[in-house]
Amino acid sequence: MKYILLVLLSIPLLCAGQDGFPFSVEKEIKPNIIYYNFYNGTQIVKVDMMGYSRMQVTQMPPRALPPEMILQTMPVSNIYFIRDTSGKILKRYCPYPFDETSLLPPGKVQTVAHSFNPVPDYTVPYLGLMGRGKQLPNFVYRIHDGAKTGLMDTLGKILMEPKFEKLDFIDSMYMVTLNGKHGVYSNDYKIILPPEYDNLEYKGHGMFLTHKDGLYTFIDRNSTVHRKMEYDNTERVYYPVADDYHYIYSKGDKLGLLDSLYNEVTPLLYDAIEHREDGYNVMNSERLWALMDNNGKQLTDFKYYEVHNSIDGYAVLASKISQGKRLFGLVGMDGKEISEFIYDRIEAFSSTHFLVVIDNKYGLMDRNGKVTVPMTYETIEKLDDHIIAEIPGGKYGIIDENGKELLSFQHQRVIRVFNGFAQVSVDNKQALINLKSKKEYEFPYQDIRWFEDGLVGIYNDGKLGVVTLDGKVIVPIQYQAASAIQNGLIRLALNNKFGYADASGKTIIPIKYDESYERVEERTIIARLNGKWGCLDYKGKVLVPFNYDSVTYTEKRNMLFSKGEEQFLFNSKGKLLAKE
Repeated sequence: MKYILLVLLSIPLLCAGQDGFPFSVEKEIKPNIIYYNFYNGTQIVKVDMMGYSRMQVTQMPPRALPPEMILQTMPVSNIYFIRDTSGKILKRYCPYPFDETSLLPPGKVQTVAHSFNPVPDYTVPYLGLMGRGKQLPNFVYRIHDGAKTGLMDTLGKILMEPKFEKLDFIDSMYMVTLNGKHGVYSNDYKIILPPEYDNLEYKGHGMFLTHKDGLYTFIDRNSTVHRKMEYDNTERVYYPVADDYHYIYSKGDKLGLLDSLYNEVTPLLYDAIEHREDGYNVMNSERLWALMDNNGKQLTDFKYYEVHNSIDGYAVLASKISQGKRLFGLVGMDGKEISEFIYDRIEAFSSTHFLVVIDNKYGLMDRNGKVTVPMTYETIEKLDDHIIAEIPGGKYGIIDENGKELLSFQHQRVIRVFNGFAQVSVDNKQALINLKSKKEYEFPYQDIRWFEDGLVGIYNDGKLGVVTLDGKVIVPIQYQAASAIQNGLIRLALNNKFGYADASGKTIIPIKYDESYERVEERTIIARLNGKWGCLDYKGKVLVPFNYDSVTYTEKRNMLFSKGEEQFLFNSKGKLLAKE
């Protein structure tokens, strides 16, 4: 039979000739067709994607291949051949690795063959990449003989005879099916498990579950038997449940744990096993839970109604039933109870405290189970690394994790905390309160947008402006935008045009630009004026004139402006560095 070979690989090739002369391959794309050009010194062989060769004679440098030699490619591939006049293959070439591509002595070549017959009696309708064994210099391919499959390398050497119904590559091994039986070969094509098993399943971690003669057996990739189980349709081993490759296994209605070598960690005692990142939760027949560590040691009695995941790896949240009510508490990773089981809710709050709730009243508890903020508040939440609490009547204030009052409870809302000030709502008006001096600054406007360097961004009736803490207007409240001051500048927008004012409200850069972007580190502004781009400094001096179509930044923080087909490279000071 003639071979048909498909290689799912296309990369350029550079090979060294017999006298050191390089021949090369390049990819040439034309409308509706892709050619590969093979230069061997005196000839160019054009090969399209269907494998048909077109030959052109062209002048090439001296020391070329002898004219009677010619290069052939396999269809849709990067495997190449030199044949003699009888069609015999003198040398095969593969693009990987490059040390397999030296040329053979010349032969007499008159024609270019379009078919490939490397090994008799096999058909190769499909060539799929399987992987590379450690001992193989080249890629390994799947070959077919009818419905049977095997392996061949790129030099045409048969690695595994095409006799298998199925052949899969997994974890550097080949899982095969032969005459309905299953087995495993190594990546150097030696038998690990002979194909004699009724069923074979790879469990990971180099371990196989085999079924033969009514027995389930665990065998590793070194052919070592680790565990045998009688097949009675009840015993199962589940996939790994932890990074250390523990397995949950069952027989009948009971569960236990096996280690990575399928040795028993716990006996078949449990009705349920749940894995946590730091241990296990196990349940008995009375549907009560206990804690178990990763080594299979049971840490507590069966006394919990529920056991949840650990909180920050410090404690496990659990619950008990008391007088028909579910109550929560914390259990340490050693199995000792940290807190009482009296809470309706427990949540992680900070690195040192938990949020606790009883009868819809909120408080805080430290990691030792001590309540540091009593359960008297309507709500407690974190805001900008501060603790905002609400008392009955809907008034808000700020406390610390020990319950100390930092801001009195007389505000309708605490909106945010920034730069040592709390932004609050009092009698439907906005105010800023200094958390140290407790001095309050009220503003008769709808909203405070920002506070920076003693200046306050104000929003009112759809317009923005800037005032001082004592209410003095710096920038009139008439703009579409008035951004937070940065490096002494406030970006303003009016009628869809942009400009800048300083901290005193003085206009530094006129409000006339279509777009503007600050480059804070360089203290420059990229802007667009009348459709053209340029650059200014923070004082309004033009560094790059406004006559460019576009601008981008380079890795070195320079500015690359374009005008038509030309490009101009400027540094941050506006100096022209290069022009293309």
